[in-house]
Amino acid sequence: MFRKFFSGIFFFLLCSSLWAQPYQYPFPLNLDLAVGPAKPASITFPCDFIATVTGLVGNPTNLEVFFDSSPNLKVEPKSADIKGIGAGEKKSFNLKVERKEAKGYEGYTFVKLRVRYIPDFQKMREEFSNTGKYPSKAAREYALDSIKESADLNVPMTDVTEFIIREEPAPMPEEKK
Repeated sequence: MFRKFFSGIFFFLLCSSLWAQPYQYPFPLNLDLAVGPAKPASITFPCDFIATVTGLVGNPTNLEVFFDSSPNLKVEPKSADIKGIGAGEKKSFNLKVERKEAKGYEGYTFVKLRVRYIPDFQKMREEFSNTGKYPSKAAREYALDSIKESADLNVPMTDVTEFIIREEPAPMPEEKK
């Protein structure tokens, strides 16, 4: 009895939240980010990594580029700045990655690339004005309104990617016979 009651409430809440939200188009990607080892065949530390930022839409400006990692790694440099990047333009960064002591850390090992920037709002508006690519009028208008609000406030966007390093687990101790 209670199970059906709670299932009914869950279904009602799910459906009402779906009907309340208009369909939304995702914003077009402004940047393509990649980070990985310079020599992917084998990763031995210290290791050289390459991070790349490629412009896709318009001319994003004031790019703040951050390089980070899991607590058991150290990445240098920590950051870089790019004044602007055009569509199709590519910027690359050489990173040095080393192991470091991380007592008690049991999470996964990764190198992260994060970019905070001001998108080209005009180019994004032009992109969303394409009715062939974005046929839903309501969703298109919702996206255009959102872009206008962001442009009025000059809201920065942030894109992130990471490279996960698969590590072999430590061998299990042999059982005594």
